[in-house]
Amino acid sequence: MDEAGPSSRGRRRRRELANDDDEATAERRRAPNSVSTKKKSDAGKKSGKKGSKKSSDVKKPAVSSIKAAPKRKDNLVQCLNNSLLRDGSSDQQLGKLKRQLLAREVLGFTLPTLPMPEFNESARVTCIQWHPTRPNLLAVGSKNGEIVLWNAWDTKKTAHTPPTGSGSAVAAIKFHPDTATQVYTATLLSKVMLQNFEGGDPQVFWDTESERVWFTSLDILHERKMLLAGDNMGCVYAFNTTGELMWPEPVRFHKGKVKYMEFVGQGSDLLITASVDHTVRIWDVRKLGGVKDFLIELPHTQGENSAFVSPSDRTSLLTTDQKNELRVYRGPAWREPLIIPHPHRQFQHLTPIQASWHPMENLIVVGRYPDKNFCANDTVRGIDLFDGITGESLGKVEGSLNITGICSLAAFSCTGEILATGTGFHSMILQAVVEE
Repeated sequence: MDEAGPSSRGRRRRRELANDDDEATAERRRAPNSVSTKKKSDAGKKSGKKGSKKSSDVKKPAVSSIKAAPKRKDNLVQCLNNSLLRDGSSDQQLGKLKRQLLAREVLGFTLPTLPMPEFNESARVTCIQWHPTRPNLLAVGSKNGEIVLWNAWDTKKTAHTPPTGSGSAVAAIKFHPDTATQVYTATLLSKVMLQNFEGGDPQVFWDTESERVWFTSLDILHERKMLLAGDNMGCVYAFNTTGELMWPEPVRFHKGKVKYMEFVGQGSDLLITASVDHTVRIWDVRKLGGVKDFLIELPHTQGENSAFVSPSDRTSLLTTDQKNELRVYRGPAWREPLIIPHPHRQFQHLTPIQASWHPMENLIVVGRYPDKNFCANDTVRGIDLFDGITGESLGKVEGSLNITGICSLAAFSCTGEILATGTGFHSMILQAVVEE
């Protein structure tokens, strides 16, 4: 035991020294990673997970290697919409900005150099009507019963119906739903007709055969294949699109002349009528029996020339009286209208002035007949532009200032790219300047 004791202790001592050397070497190898290991450990404590050497060795991807989704290019209206939504702005503010942008374009409309619609027989313009879906087709009616079909895309393709003589003015025009070369007309010749620009005799739906009764307004509801025509005695006649009577007798709608009628959009059974008896009325064509069967009556202080429903929202109604007042009613209440003072008084040898809507936004165009007795005495003629929501005057259409006469009628094409106006014996076209 004594001889073996020193030898055993020596071997144990050498093993201890060897173990110390191994631990020192391992410690030196861990030294470079000690800082990152500490950070991993601290991060692990915060997240509730322990860090490990394996996780510390995993490389993170570089930022430059992550590809962001490409940005979508928005148009101006979308940019405005997104900006206003971020700012917590309302739909009303967005709508106002859209109207202001569109108004800037309309105010810049000028007279182009292309040929204008002209009658074969000189006469006063009494009616203008754009095709509801073809923005290039315009029909213009005259006091002599002539109608010209004007093609904005090819002015050489202008077509005419023959004049029918003095006292046969065209009061209203509506295009045939399927054939663009045919139009329904209401005339002071006491007839409702289907006329064809390709020739042939017109198809007469009804002839009062009286010099005391003539037709003054007309509209068509395609879904029901119903054509309604109003006369100067306040009565309305109903036909189908082939000319057959739908009502055995005309129905009395007003006490005076039915100056204008319009369905509240296709697919609707609501009908708007405006009369010289100082009223505008809303009807349901499914429930008609007499003069008191209207749904809503809107009394006015003057006779009414027109009552246009806004194409952009179908809930705004624009009325034009025969003196100095435009009104905008809002559905479904149709009360407390927005009143816009504007001079457009009636005159015997002047086609009655009618205000109308822009098809895309609630903007109003109307010709001015200056009046020295009007409170805001603006002696400059032309076409005025108004905001249909606020009633604010936005200015005059630039090109209309070069027209010497009074612009009695003003109407946009279905896309709003062209503005047609009837002034005296001429019809004029206004549009944006085309950049080459």
